[in-house]
Amino acid sequence: MKLQPQQLSFFQFCELARIEPLTNHGRAAEVFFHGASLRFVDAIGIAGLMQAHKREVNNALYARSGDAPEFMSDRALPAAVALAEYPDMRIKFPHASQLVDAAGTSATPEIGPASQLRAVATPALLAELHMRGALTSLHHAVGAVYDHLERAGHLDAGSPLLAYRMFRLRRFEAELSGAPGAEAIARRWEDRVGSLEVGAR
Repeated sequence: MKLQPQQLSFFQFCELARIEPLTNHGRAAEVFFHGASLRFVDAIGIAGLMQAHKREVNNALYARSGDAPEFMSDRALPAAVALAEYPDMRIKFPHASQLVDAAGTSATPEIGPASQLRAVATPALLAELHMRGALTSLHHAVGAVYDHLERAGHLDAGSPLLAYRMFRLRRFEAELSGAPGAEAIARRWEDRVGSLEVGAR
């Protein structure tokens, strides 16, 4: 059985979707998934594919709301990895997001009450790890990979999915760094993702 778009991570979705630019049309492109149209989007390349994927996640979450029409009832619940791509969806659909969390953790066995370490706030833990230099190797490794790919020309418009994955990796690495200004650095990398303008696949 084929998975629906919202059951895939964005990268997995990109492997199966295609985007076709439009001319003399009010929208920029049309996105297809397994040959079926996911309707129109307002950008080409990565930005257009992300708009289509996010819309599918949005609609699947909306289908769990009380005022959703009956014809949306067959939409599968988004996968946790898909929901994680769009944190704003949790604010928009808190109840449906809880259903996603429950579905993702239902098979996870209980391991007893939270330990003292698990009770530590994540920012405080990351700041402590940063101060102790525990994340230095990760920072250097990610930076080295990025520098190599950039020098080799693999992060240009000819490799949009590789650029997407690398920019997201830099974003997550920044978030985990615990360094001062980490949130601002992470936002800058996320902006790089949003500004990817590449040709159609």
